Amino acid sequence: MLSADELKFTSYDSMASEYDKMLSGTPRALWVRDAFLHLVLQTIPVGSTLLDFGCGTGTDAKWYARHGYFVVAYDPSKGMMDQLRKKCSNEIGDGKISAISGDKSVLIQDMKNRRLAQGIVSNFAVVNEVSDLEGLFNFFDKCLEPGGWLILSVLNPRVWITSDNSSFLRRIIGRVSGGKLMNNALKAGTKLHSTRRLEEASSCHFTKVAQASVGMFVNNRKGGTDWTRPSGPAERIEHDLWKTQPFSRLGRFIFIVWRKKSLPQG
Repeated sequence: MLSADELKFTSYDSMASEYDKMLSGTPRALWVRDAFLHLVLQTIPVGSTLLDFGCGTGTDAKWYARHGYFVVAYDPSKGMMDQLRKKCSNEIGDGKISAISGDKSVLIQDMKNRRLAQGIVSNFAVVNEVSDLEGLFNFFDKCLEPGGWLILSVLNPRVWITSDNSSFLRRIIGRVSGGKLMNNALKAGTKLHSTRRLEEASSCHFTKVAQASVGMFVNNRKGGTDWTRPSGPAERIEHDLWKTQPFSRLGRFIFIVWRKKSLPQG
């Protein structure tokens, strides 16, 4: 049975076929995606097994597979997974991507049957759809090898928090999707988690090792989209300083890197 948090993801079923078009509608969205992908590439050794949690339509999973990772792609949304199976049919056929949907217990059993992941990744603020953070990090602990990597993208509440959460969503999502993605996010009940709250929830199983931030300087209409080739002063500043203070906490999206502790903490 799907949990309350997992049921939130099913609200994306109805717009799964349009999701890619809506999310890729601005240079900033493409820039943020590319930055996260390259952070994963810099951090987790190629050849590792990645759990792509909240994989959506499979854009990231396909990129990981093409760059030498083996990917377990998981999303509770059937609509999203249907899109992934179409987009990644070749990689699934080649055994580079395994597509899993349903509740998290199905995924946990699958990971036990094959092998635990060496890395868990989750892009575009999937974690902001989850209320039970302790439960989420406990779940990640069950899926990840000791010493494995966990890299999450979260919305930066320092930038977006307002007294009216719907106003926040209109600003960050409405511009991209013309309202459709915004309405689904509103229904899902997006949460703005502080980095301190995430660190507290993860502390039993994980050690935070790095933080970066993006989306502060890039123009939403004509900015760069390729993280490896910043095209102007704003992109170069963000590219060069994204892991340094104070820039690592100023962007619209924050990327946090953890490592799983080797032994259970008593």
